[in-house]
Formats: sequence, structure tokens, C-alpha cells
Amino acid sequence: MTLAALDARSRVKNRLADLGMTAIALARLVNMPASRINLGLRELGDWSERDARVLLDCTLRLQEIRDSFLPCPLDMSQPEALRILLDRMDEKGKTAADIRQIVAQVLETE
Repeated sequence: MTLAALDARSRVKNRLADLGMTAIALARLVNMPASRINLGLRELGDWSERDARVLLDCTLRLQEIRDSFLPCPLDMSQPEALRILLDRMDEKGKTAADIRQIVAQVLETE
């Protein structure tokens, strides 16, 4: 097991804990077998470089989006709703910064 694999595993595990998200919800969101994610998180299997990148990118993006919606919480146990949000953001070319600005306008916090 490489240091990079351990680092990816640790970062994904920490991000899932921070998000309050399960590996099963993440698996459904990224369309990856939950067993593959869980085996990697428990150090019983290795992720491919592609799998590690997908999981790292997705969890980082979710943290950024979650933070942009504050103080309105996002339900990280609903991967189908999160997939709709991510797809719409991609379609409209919106970023977490754009969301933060819209939420600030709505809540008049800026």
C-alpha cells in the first residue's frame, strides 16, 4: 500500500466524518460499489488511482457546497438529491462561491 493510497483513504474518511455522510451514501452519489469504498476505508483493499481521485474530488466539492449553504444545512444522507444539485450546478456553470453569494443575498448577510 502506497503512502498516497493511505493519504487518500485518510482524507476521504475524515471528510465523510466532517460531512456526517456514510460511505453508502457516497457510493450511491458517485455510482461506485459501497463494498469497494468500505474495503478501502477499512484498509482491506486498495482503491485505484481513479477511484481515489473521484472520492477525493467529490468529498471536497461536497464540503465546499455545504459550507456555501450555511446556515442552511444540506442533508448528506440523500445522495439522489445531492446528485440533482451537483448536476444542476454543472449544467448552469455554478460554483460554491456562486451559491454562497446567492445564499448571502437571500439571507441578507453580506
